[in-house]
Amino acid sequence: MDLEYRYGREGRVLVCPWHGREFDIESGEALFDPSVRVKVYEAGVENGQIVLVRRRTRSSS
Repeated sequence: MDLEYRYGREGRVLVCPWHGREFDIESGEALFDPSVRVKVYEAGVENGQIVLVRRRTRSSS
C-alpha cells in the first residue's frame, strides 16, 4: 500500500522556509488555500546570477 501523497506538480512547488507553506511557482496560488497568492516573476540565469524580471505598472494618475 502506497501512503505517499504526490502533488503532480514536479518542480512547480516552492516551500516557504519560515512557515512551511507551499506555493505553485507558476500561478502563485497557495496549495493550502487557492485564494491566497504570492507575486510571480519571470526568472532566469545570466552570468551565473539569478535574475528576476519585474514588470512595470502604469500609474493611476
